[in-house]
Amino acid sequence: MTKEKVSFLNEHIPYINDPVFVELKNIVPSDIVQFSYHGDLKTVLVLNPRWHDKMHALSFRAMPRNEIKEFITESRTADQLKFYHRKLEHNRRHAYRTYNVKDILFLRRVKYDYILSY
Repeated sequence: MTKEKVSFLNEHIPYINDPVFVELKNIVPSDIVQFSYHGDLKTVLVLNPRWHDKMHALSFRAMPRNEIKEFITESRTADQLKFYHRKLEHNRRHAYRTYNVKDILFLRRVKYDYILSY
């Protein structure tokens, strides 16, 4: 029996809005972006937009809404580097992804309504 991967992306769609095309150089940590990557639409929370020619991010497909909401809220009040390492080491490693920046197409910054109640 194979274990199916659960995708949480549909849970996030109603809260994602106002996409604006941007260049990679204008992306900063904690931005939420969408882009095409090898023909697949990705929605991620950026940890580092470009380190060793890769974007480091948390995939919305791998994190339920409550985790994204908690992560964004907590990250705004913490030392970024220490916070990311602590959170990734404990319980978010499953959502951590890297993307070759040369393969990122149609990059858009989006707004995420993480305050809206359930």
